[in-house]
Amino acid sequence: MTYPPEPINAGTLITADWLNNLVACFPLVQAIPTTTINTTSASTIASQDVAASSYLVECEMTYHGSSAAGTPSFGCAGPSATDINFSFQFTPYGSSVSPAQGGLGYGSGAVEAGPTMQTSTQVWQMMGNITFTSAGTFTIIGETSSSSDEIVIGGGLLRLTLVA
Repeated sequence: MTYPPEPINAGTLITADWLNNLVACFPLVQAIPTTTINTTSASTIASQDVAASSYLVECEMTYHGSSAAGTPSFGCAGPSATDINFSFQFTPYGSSVSPAQGGLGYGSGAVEAGPTMQTSTQVWQMMGNITFTSAGTFTIIGETSSSSDEIVIGGGLLRLTLVA
């Protein structure tokens, strides 16, 4: 692939290769909708189809608790992968709770717990890189420590940028 694709002139035939190169230059962006999580097992928050390749992954979303109780946990899962390097941060706003941060695992049950939920807005951010060895669907997942302590996702963005 050529990054960026060569410009075209008037009258030039646009080929499939030229279009594929153009598409490869732009990140895959998925809006994270408002949703509620009330399960203690991994629930899909957002997903994006990926190819067997290397990506830079960025995710940011706001959330709050239906009550000031319970522990939110977020993570990611998807097709088989190598060179997995993710970090995360929980940033509470309007509360005295300290941020939580660290490395993030990968897989269907790989979620990291944050601070006790607040009814005020909090932010979860994740960034890293991954090389998928097969095509499939990459997902952002979440769960709560108690089904009665719901996580209300206020929205956000999942962005995957092809790097190889």
